[in-house]
Amino acid sequence: MYCATVGVIAGGVIQGRFNSVDRSPKAENLQALITSIEITDDIAFVRLEAANWNGNRYTDMFLLLKGENGWQIITKVFHRHAVES
Repeated sequence: MYCATVGVIAGGVIQGRFNSVDRSPKAENLQALITSIEITDDIAFVRLEAANWNGNRYTDMFLLLKGENGWQIITKVFHRHAVES
C-alpha cells in the first residue's frame, strides 16, 4: 500500500513525497510525469503517469482541496496497467 503527501502545486509540478507503508522494495529508476492538472478555485484534479514502479506502470488520479494549510490530497485512485510483452 502506498500513500502520498502533497505540499503545494507550483508551476505545474506537485511538490511532495510518496511514502511506502509496507515492506515493498524501493522503486529504482521510477519515472513519473504529471500529465494534467485542472484547477477550479479551491479544488484540483491531477493525473500522474508512473513507469517502472517495481516493473509496473500506473496511472494515478488525485483529487485535491486547498485549505488554510495549502493543497491536500482528499482521495487517490490508481490503475495498474497490464504488463506488456
